[in-house]
Amino acid sequence: MSSQEQFHFPQKLAHFINLLAIFLLIITGFYIYYPFAAGMMGAARYLHYIGAFVLVLNLIWRVYYAFFGKYRDYYEYKPEPGKILQVVKYYCFVGDAPAYRGRYNALQKLAYFTIPFLIIYQACTGAALAMPDRVAGFVQALGGLANVRALHYFGTWLFICFVLIHLYMVLTEKPYQIKVMFFGRDAQQTDTAVKQAGSHVQQR
Repeated sequence: MSSQEQFHFPQKLAHFINLLAIFLLIITGFYIYYPFAAGMMGAARYLHYIGAFVLVLNLIWRVYYAFFGKYRDYYEYKPEPGKILQVVKYYCFVGDAPAYRGRYNALQKLAYFTIPFLIIYQACTGAALAMPDRVAGFVQALGGLANVRALHYFGTWLFICFVLIHLYMVLTEKPYQIKVMFFGRDAQQTDTAVKQAGSHVQQR
């Protein structure tokens, strides 16, 4: 399998940290917005802050790794706006398969390039909601606390849409990449490795 199809351990680790942190933030965020059970607000806020802290730290580390890590991959995320419409048509079953330049298609590149900014956006609006008195100027510039809450809520739905679209794209075109993300190689290589290991055991 080509190196373009491989996901190395640091990349997989960052991916799963993002997955867990975003899931935690969405669940606790909806509870904070609409507490459906009594007596859990303190724990929900605490877990929400932890999730935000982990997500921001993971973003910083992942950006650093993309530029200075052993497997630098910053060049994989350069946007290709001219090809986005073709990709959208393809996933809507009204167009031909788009040509790839690197590991990701144009829509994936746009999404992965945008996600860091969405994380920063959510962190800033979330911090404003958590301590409005300390960032009163920022809150006022956004039109007040109600506007900040609405903006943060909107950002949450952007994350949800990203996750759903991300899953749809993987499952419809490259479902084997789920195994690639887990094992760092494709399904065929994984099965071959398991069979080889079994044959070695039998030979003994």
